[in-house]
Amino acid sequence: MKKIVLLAALAIAGFAANAQKESKKFTLAAGPVVSFPAGDLSSITTFGIGGEIEGSLSLSESFEGFAQVGYTSFAGKSYDVGMGIGSIKLPSTTVVPVLVGGRYVTNGISFGAGLGYASYSNDLKGGFTYSPQIGYDFGKIKGIVNYTATSVEGGNLSFLGVKVFYKF
Repeated sequence: MKKIVLLAALAIAGFAANAQKESKKFTLAAGPVVSFPAGDLSSITTFGIGGEIEGSLSLSESFEGFAQVGYTSFAGKSYDVGMGIGSIKLPSTTVVPVLVGGRYVTNGISFGAGLGYASYSNDLKGGFTYSPQIGYDFGKIKGIVNYTATSVEGGNLSFLGVKVFYKF
């Protein structure tokens, strides 16, 4: 996991260095994330809270590249065992997604997608991740709604997320 975070930091630093060389606009942003599990992930978790950091580079008037790294913790589900035994609570599951992608931007609205890798806890492994995103830029604040899916052996771990970034 340390390697993943290091690679994401290097990607963001590379964006920053390139932005300064070519005088293109580079933006660093961070903020909270709220996620709702879908598919296989929804059978073991309820919802997730976390945070994310994003570096974005304006490549033209209507296109930007980005790199994102985050951390989200999903609460484990509780199941009633019945027969007077009570209930069991599954452990929480964390995900660390690292994405690089691009967005088309017009009038503050953005449409895009990121590709990368996500690592999950609790022996869920990790794998190739894709994340279509739609957002709106309010100035210093950017809101993004995304669907993130990770291909893992025997299934797909996915969730719907809402991100609110504060731009530095």
